[in-house]
Amino acid sequence: MAIDITIPQLEKIEKQLIDTPKRMPMVVARSINRAAESARTQGSKFVRETYRIKNRSALDKIKIKKAFPSELMADINVNGRTLSVSNFHVRANQPFPNRGRYATVRVKKGSGGKVPGSFVLTTSSGYTNVFTRVSKARYPLKSLHGPSLPQMLGGEEGIEVMESKATEVLDQRLDHEINRLLGDK
Repeated sequence: MAIDITIPQLEKIEKQLIDTPKRMPMVVARSINRAAESARTQGSKFVRETYRIKNRSALDKIKIKKAFPSELMADINVNGRTLSVSNFHVRANQPFPNRGRYATVRVKKGSGGKVPGSFVLTTSSGYTNVFTRVSKARYPLKSLHGPSLPQMLGGEEGIEVMESKATEVLDQRLDHEINRLLGDK
């Protein structure tokens, strides 16, 4: 998934900063980075409107490559595998439930429920998730997973939400950074 943001006011900014042209790239880079952070936050909010994912789990999957004065471009990258259900809303009475007790898993808001034969387990490597048995034998176990973050963003709709927020914040931050720079003189 890629998000592209253009700066239509670049000529206007150059005219305003005619006295300090060397500081223009710094002003634009700061504004772009703030817009990228806002787009990331908006993407997380968009996902959490539908899914019961933890905010930190969503933000960790949206990576930002920041802009620098030498390279006036920020890159927002959303990728990843399917997420374990421990990143969503999970409730279990005991780590190893007795017969008739199940872990309750809710991935989407308003849906989900008991997963028959499931239990919460922390492995020796420290990985905690909801598991089910593949057969009646003790092993192998199957780890339960939900959708990936790109799937939750919903393709174009999620990108449009993030893009519109980034554009809005970029306009505000450019004005703010220019006023701040001109006020420092």
